[in-house]
Amino acid sequence: MRKLNVDLETLRTIYRIPMWVLSWFVNLESVEGGTLNSRLIEYPFIFKEMTQLRNGRVLDVGCTDGGNFLSPTLATLGWDVFGIDIRPWIYTHTNFQFQTGDIAEGTDFPEDFFDVVIAVSSIEHFGLAQRYGIKEQNLAADQEAVDEISRILKPDGIFLLTVPYGKGGIIQPAERIYNNETLGALISGWIIAEQTFFHLSGTGKWEEVPEEEARQTPSLAGICVSCMKLKPSPSS
Repeated sequence: MRKLNVDLETLRTIYRIPMWVLSWFVNLESVEGGTLNSRLIEYPFIFKEMTQLRNGRVLDVGCTDGGNFLSPTLATLGWDVFGIDIRPWIYTHTNFQFQTGDIAEGTDFPEDFFDVVIAVSSIEHFGLAQRYGIKEQNLAADQEAVDEISRILKPDGIFLLTVPYGKGGIIQPAERIYNNETLGALISGWIIAEQTFFHLSGTGKWEEVPEEEARQTPSLAGICVSCMKLKPSPSS
């Protein structure tokens, strides 16, 4: 099916009309104090970890996002920042280099090149057709991306990963929801140095929860994020 290409103003209109109609029946301010955007807890987690490290080379996987201030901030702080995404990105900085590409299909970065690799809510989308311009389904793309990250990360490097977490499954074409089993398989070659879980309550508040509670998050209706600091396993 051929899809329409629209500009930003048209897209904003398309978004606002249903919201206007919905407001007739729903109190849209009932969760005014909350937010659906998991960046509210993911970015602070990333910066907390990055401030403990010496500046070096960092790769931002799936960086193309108008609201992504992660790469710009790290570049401004003196990190040598690289970004990769299948979609183009217009951001420029003297400390930032962008590469258009699919990390799941491999990259031309040398082995042991990066001190840190960051993947904030990106891995779960890889290989799911009809999202972000992906045309062919590849359910192994998330694992292929992690394997490539392992290749290009230094043996003493850090992999900072955030993904949706709960009962598990795939919400096509939106994202994968990982559970203990599928996430364990994805990072089986890594050492978990730190892992926290954040759950979005029904009132729109982000709360840190134990894994036992996080795993009960329903895949379709719930929102829970696992934030991880990973290190390469010596045997990998």
